[in-house]
Amino acid sequence: MNVFFIPSWYPTSDFPTVGIFLKEQVELLAKEKPEWNIGVSLWGSHEPSLWLKANSPLQSLIRLTSKFPIKPFDKQLSQNCAEIFHPAFTWSRKIERGNIEGIIEANRKNLKRFEKHFGKVDIIHAHVAYPAGMIARQLSAEFQIPFVITEHMSPFPLPSFKNDFHKTLIPSLQEAIAVISVSESLQSELTKSAIESLVIPNLIDIERFFPQKVDHAIPQILAVGRLEKQKGFDLLIGALAKLKELEWQLSIVGEGQERTKLISLIQKNGLENRIELMGNLSREDVVSEMQQCDFFVLSSRYESFGMVVAEAMACGKPAVFTKCGGVTDVLDDSVGISSEIKVGALSQRLEQMLRGYKDYEPEVIREFVVKRFAPDVVSNQLENIYQDVISSFQKV
Repeated sequence: MNVFFIPSWYPTSDFPTVGIFLKEQVELLAKEKPEWNIGVSLWGSHEPSLWLKANSPLQSLIRLTSKFPIKPFDKQLSQNCAEIFHPAFTWSRKIERGNIEGIIEANRKNLKRFEKHFGKVDIIHAHVAYPAGMIARQLSAEFQIPFVITEHMSPFPLPSFKNDFHKTLIPSLQEAIAVISVSESLQSELTKSAIESLVIPNLIDIERFFPQKVDHAIPQILAVGRLEKQKGFDLLIGALAKLKELEWQLSIVGEGQERTKLISLIQKNGLENRIELMGNLSREDVVSEMQQCDFFVLSSRYESFGMVVAEAMACGKPAVFTKCGGVTDVLDDSVGISSEIKVGALSQRLEQMLRGYKDYEPEVIREFVVKRFAPDVVSNQLENIYQDVISSFQKV
C-alpha cells in the first residue's frame, strides 16, 4: 500500500517541537507496516524563510519575486518512509487565503515525485482539516485518490477559525471518505458540526517510553507542554501554592508565551526554589524526565488527545489529570486521579497523589497504555480504515 501523508504542522530546525508528534506517528507507522510505502508531503509551513509578513511588505515583495530560499529535497526516514519537500511561500489566511493555491501546487509536485518512485498513491491521509485537509481534497479530485482526515484541533474549531470554519474546515471534512478523531471528546465536538467520525487514538512509542525505578526523598512532579493558557500551568502553580506545608518539587518542560506570566506567579507565591521552568528539551531528555519523576500532572483546560500523559504512563507513572478531554476520556483510577479544571479541586487531587503515589503499580499503568495505544494496536485500526476507504472509493 502506498500512503501519502499531508501534515498541517511539522517540525523544522527553527521549530523542532512543532508537530513533532506527527513525525513520530509516521515513523512508528512505517516501522509497524514495513510492507507499506509512506511519503510525507512538506512545503515549509514552519520555515521562517518562506513566511511573507504583512508588516514587512518590502521584504515580503523581495522574497516573493526571488528564487525560493530552500530547494526541493527528498529525505529518507526509513527504508519505506520518506519526506518529500517542495517550497511554497505562505502568509496570513486573511490575504488570498494564505497562498493556499501555491501550497497545493507544492503538494501536487510532491505527490507526482512520490508516484514516480513508488507507483500510484492508494490513499491520502491528511492530518487536520486545514490546510492539510483542503490540500488533500483538491489532490483527491485531481488524481482520483481517496482521502481521509485525522482531526487533532483542540478545541474544535480553533479560535482563529471561528468566523470562517464553515468555509475553511467543513467542506474537506464533509468530502473525506472517512474522518478520524483522536478522542471521544473531539468526536463529540465534530458531531456538533454534523461531521461523523471514528475514534482512533494516537500511537505511543512504548519502546522509547518505558519504566525505570526511582527513589526520591522529596516527591518529584513533572508537567510537559507549551507555556500557553490552554495547558493550565497557572492552575497547577496556584494549586501547589496551597500545599506549601508538604514536600514536593515541580519541573515544567516547555516554552511559550506564558513564560513571563508564570515566572511572576511563581515569585508571587514564593515558589522559586520549588518550581523549575526547564524550557524546551530534546525528546531523549523528555523521556528521561518522565522516567525520573514520581508522578505526572496534566493540568490542561482542553486537549484533543494529550500525548504527554500517555507517554508518562507508558513509563509507569501515575498522573493527576484535569477533565480536559482527549486521552482523559478513558483514564480511570487504576492509573491516576481526575480533577475538575479548578485550582481548589486540582490542589485537593495533588495532595491526594502526594500522599499516595507510591501505592500505584507501574506495570499496571504501563499495560493500560500498551493495550490501547501501542503501535501494533493503532496501526491495525488504521489499516482496516484504509482498506474500507479504498474499497468503497473503487465501487463509486
